[in-house]
Amino acid sequence: MTIQSFLKKPVSAGLIWGTIGGISLILMPLISTNGLVQISPYPVILIAAILTTKYNRPQGNVFNQLFVTGLFAFVIMSLILYVYIFTFINPGSGYPLNWRISFLNHLWRFGFIIIIGTMSSMLLSFLAKPVN
Repeated sequence: MTIQSFLKKPVSAGLIWGTIGGISLILMPLISTNGLVQISPYPVILIAAILTTKYNRPQGNVFNQLFVTGLFAFVIMSLILYVYIFTFINPGSGYPLNWRISFLNHLWRFGFIIIIGTMSSMLLSFLAKPVN
């Protein structure tokens, strides 16, 4: 399986782009202390993931494939950053996870990540879908 055929699948493309984005979100504080610069990988990676899927000539419902790619990329990016912060950055957190936060608190944060990812992926997918 070549990289090009691997990127044709929305979930795999989202996984690859999300991993790249998560690593870049972790490394951005080394480059700048400006908050806008630190969150700049979110739009850049989302646009790159959706355009990668768009120009790999998806078959079937193009909007759904663009949406799934963007959503997976956003969620993977956010989860990598979330785990990194709770494991290495949060002071006083009981390693390896912050046990002082209940499961429900983690759950609503994950739900919020999915809601924001859904809205941004839907908007970008709508803008990127081909016009017939």
